[in-house]
Amino acid sequence: LHVLCAPLSGSGQNLGALYLYTRTAETPSQDTVDFVSAIAQLAAAALERAQPAILEAEPVTTAGPTSPLQRMSDHLHFLEDSL
Repeated sequence: LHVLCAPLSGSGQNLGALYLYTRTAETPSQDTVDFVSAIAQLAAAALERAQPAILEAEPVTTAGPTSPLQRMSDHLHFLEDSL
């Protein structure tokens, strides 16, 4: 089992992390590490572009005040449930 972790960073802030778990016995290749890093950079860019709209949107839950990251997470879960 191997775990790859790539930061979701943009505009000087940490937006989270992308984790990839493998079941193979072999160590991931540099190409795999580079690929996961590229996907993380694309995901961070997408989150940054979506962040203003998400922060303006009403939170999905009404259980008190939420942080911007929690509101983004709630909104993404709402979109996922809508598919």
